[in-house]
Amino acid sequence: MTTATLNSYTERGYLGNLAKAAKTFLRALFAVAPVTASVSHGMASQRSIVRDRDSLWKLARDFDTLSPSQAAELRNIAGRD
Repeated sequence: MTTATLNSYTERGYLGNLAKAAKTFLRALFAVAPVTASVSHGMASQRSIVRDRDSLWKLARDFDTLSPSQAAELRNIAGRD
């Protein structure tokens, strides 16, 4: 496994902005969210499952006129167990 090291550039030019963006991206990419007890055991709460499904159904209704095939796919995802 290799290790990448990024140096902080203090200049405000293009390379400085690029280095700052790359460093921020890598921090976000490798950030680990804290795991709750219920999720760590593989069991999501029933309330969160229902909320997620309702969100998908609402999003599918919003996509009905814009992209019917995308709306159908969202309904398909919401219908899975």
